[in-house]
Amino acid sequence: MAHSNNKPEGVPVPTVVISVIAVFVAGLLIGGFALRFGSKGKQECEPGAAGAVGEGAAGAGTRYRIYPRPHNASMGPKTAKVTIVEVSDFQCPYCKRAAGTIKQVLRAFPRDVRVVFLHNPLPMHKDARLAAVAAQAAHKQGKFWQYHDILFKNQRKLKKPQLIAYARQIGLDVAKFTKDLDNRRLQIQVTQDMQQIRRLGARGTPAFFINGRYVRGAKPLAYFKKIIQEEIQHANKLLKSGVARAKLYREIMKTASFKMGGANNKGKDARGRRRPPREDPNAVYKVSIDKRPYRGAKDAKVTIVMWSDFQCPWCKRAEPTLAAVLKKFPKDVKVVWYDFPLRFHKHAMPAAAACHEVFLQKGNAAFWKCHDSVFANNKNITNENLAKWAKEAGADPKKVLDAIKTNKHQAAIRASMRAGQTIGVRGTPTMVINGKKYRGRRDPASMIKYVEAEIKKANSIIGKGGVTVATYYAHIQKNALTRVKYLPGQDGKARRQRPRRRQLDPNAIYKVTLDGKSPSKGPKHALVTIVEWSDFQCPYCKWAACVVKQITKAYPTEVRFVFKNNPLGFHRQAMPAAEAAMAAFAQKGNAGFWAMHDKLFPTDKCKPNMPNIREWLRALPRPAPKMDMALFQKIATSIGLNAARLKSDIEKHVNQARIKADQAQAIKLGARGTPAFFINGKYIRGVRPFPRMKQIIDAEIAKAKKLMAEKKIPLAKLYDAIIAKGATAPVYLDSGKGGRPNIRVRPGKGAARRIRLRPTGK
Repeated sequence: MAHSNNKPEGVPVPTVVISVIAVFVAGLLIGGFALRFGSKGKQECEPGAAGAVGEGAAGAGTRYRIYPRPHNASMGPKTAKVTIVEVSDFQCPYCKRAAGTIKQVLRAFPRDVRVVFLHNPLPMHKDARLAAVAAQAAHKQGKFWQYHDILFKNQRKLKKPQLIAYARQIGLDVAKFTKDLDNRRLQIQVTQDMQQIRRLGARGTPAFFINGRYVRGAKPLAYFKKIIQEEIQHANKLLKSGVARAKLYREIMKTASFKMGGANNKGKDARGRRRPPREDPNAVYKVSIDKRPYRGAKDAKVTIVMWSDFQCPWCKRAEPTLAAVLKKFPKDVKVVWYDFPLRFHKHAMPAAAACHEVFLQKGNAAFWKCHDSVFANNKNITNENLAKWAKEAGADPKKVLDAIKTNKHQAAIRASMRAGQTIGVRGTPTMVINGKKYRGRRDPASMIKYVEAEIKKANSIIGKGGVTVATYYAHIQKNALTRVKYLPGQDGKARRQRPRRRQLDPNAIYKVTLDGKSPSKGPKHALVTIVEWSDFQCPYCKWAACVVKQITKAYPTEVRFVFKNNPLGFHRQAMPAAEAAMAAFAQKGNAGFWAMHDKLFPTDKCKPNMPNIREWLRALPRPAPKMDMALFQKIATSIGLNAARLKSDIEKHVNQARIKADQAQAIKLGARGTPAFFINGKYIRGVRPFPRMKQIIDAEIAKAKKLMAEKKIPLAKLYDAIIAKGATAPVYLDSGKGGRPNIRVRPGKGAARRIRLRPTGK
């Protein structure tokens, strides 16, 4: 029998071997690609290895700056030695596991640990964000942690009906809770938590920051205990060094990093921003003390100049320290007052004006009596109370009220602020002791120690070269600086000082000419003429429209209101809306314009007592109606206009030349933004609440009546007489260096552009 080759049927062996190798290599390549690129930017819900040390965890010691906000729920004492910020997601299973560990931590350290909860609902968990908002709604009713537990217990059932059922289960006000699920403020709170986490670079959940030290994933109790014990020891050292327990966490955060990973760029801070120049701590500044309110010795070895704000809580805290210094050194210390009312303290300027009037009427003693009364009651500052305290100080209360209402002393107070700003005063309280800025602690013991050193220094100079106690301060001021001095840069040259931005004169009158072709309200001839430049897409103009409505209602015969358009370039719907309003004006005059105006602006949402501007804007329906041709035609039909003609006017831009002329006039006068008001020619940038606008209008009415009586001017010619000598370009308070602000547009990434205001000139 002949023999045959017995080869196996199917694929030859070499082919099999080659195929296996090919698959293996392909697997490596694909696996490597996935490892390199597959998880880029991905956020994960993860357990974390039990034995691994996370970034910034035990042994690493790196801290990251994270601050709880007032809306964040917490457990444990507020003055705890260790603050754990828990970053969690109600749909993440590992967060549920970690929540149990955190409860064990609190039981183990009841006096030393505080836990603060931050939301970070991950994109792949579709119900997590609504659950986070629901938890905040429960927190609003004081039951966050009960609701927190029930959400983690029912992680797979987090739809809206179920969330409402859980609220009912733990005894919440269900109607209020249901409404709060759509509360924009609560949604913003969740977003703010997410933004803070994203800024740090902590992407996954759960994550923990133990006094700023980062722990990633769900770790066992022993892991947490080790870090907490280290942090308690660190906290004890800080407490022994004099740090108050209430300020412990803030002290720890001072040295923390702003972002995970990456070294700082040269010349930039941890946030990647350019570091500001450091001021020379030994610089002596020229500060005039003539004709200023003062306490203490007339001729002193130590002169403390104080820039302060009557409504500032920190200024109030500084007062007992200054009193202790004056008591300790009655013959050697003089305290001089400078006003620095901050603009977000709405009662600070009236209080400064009242006490300044008292000072002019009755001198030093009366000023300080007024000063003490205001600070003692600075949570209850009203015009009536200011008049009462002025009377108690011996001043004429009527003159004080008149000074407040007419802004009589505003120029003097602004000058007081500028005197501080030129030497670098940015906030309150700021103390300058013998010309040098005081940067030490503001407790009595520290201040007394500093003053003692200054007295010792004065004693070594007085009596030499003709220097007396009376001339000692002038001796110090002889070579003092009039501008801020910065430390030299790394190249050995002084850092370039940014030019000072010039301030508009608040009392300047501008020649705001009117041709009678603009929409208006009120009598043709009035005691007060208000001209407003507005933009139908500007949110602040919406609020201003309500304030204007209040003004025209309160002053039907005294005020004429004139409307001018200034649709800003970055509001794409503003120009078409302005054209629609002017098309309505062309058809039916003032009646047509104001009917269209009230439909484009949400004036139906105006209230008799308008709330804070941001609160009011948040309450408006979102998204705002799109201002397009369909809306304009719908409104035109509803208010009795010819919709076809209105459409034609908009499409052919019939009124655009008029609108651009309004814009050109605003720019020429220096009113670039919206809303901008000119009240009898006086520029008011932005909008003020009705009570403040009423004060301004009342003062202008009084001035107008006085002018008419003195100059025998008829009402028909009053406005022209007021603005006759008005300015036609911006008027600044001084003629110093710097120039008129201009806008430089720098290209950013893609279409993004950054706008920075800088003065021109050298």
